[in-house]
Amino acid sequence: MWPFKRKTLKEALSPTKKVKVKGILFTIKKLSPEDYLQGNTDLLSSYDTYSVKSKESGSQTDPNLIKKLKKYYRQIFLSGVVSPKLSSKGVDECGELVSVDEIFNDWELASELCLQILAFTHGKKKVTQALRQQQS
Repeated sequence: MWPFKRKTLKEALSPTKKVKVKGILFTIKKLSPEDYLQGNTDLLSSYDTYSVKSKESGSQTDPNLIKKLKKYYRQIFLSGVVSPKLSSKGVDECGELVSVDEIFNDWELASELCLQILAFTHGKKKVTQALRQQQS
């Protein structure tokens, strides 16, 4: 018996991680840099250097900013969630696919899931540093 578990080539090339967000089990994967290199604009900001623009505190929420954020989260979920299978078009007849837009019914779930995917892709240290920098 070997004390270490052997990995297959598929496991080594496409690592996945199981996370539990608000009691729901998700299998996530790292975001692909190939999408970034091909110019995918929705994934572009996650691979760019974290840029922080200070805003005046007390400013109201911009509806266009919320639309952009939802579009960004939507692309992250479609690229980074392996299980349950997500669809951009809606639910299929078998009930195997879940619409991405249903995740936005619970904003805490959506933001925590996105944070988990980004932390798995970039590492927890980089994500927490970027969040601290934005808060200060």
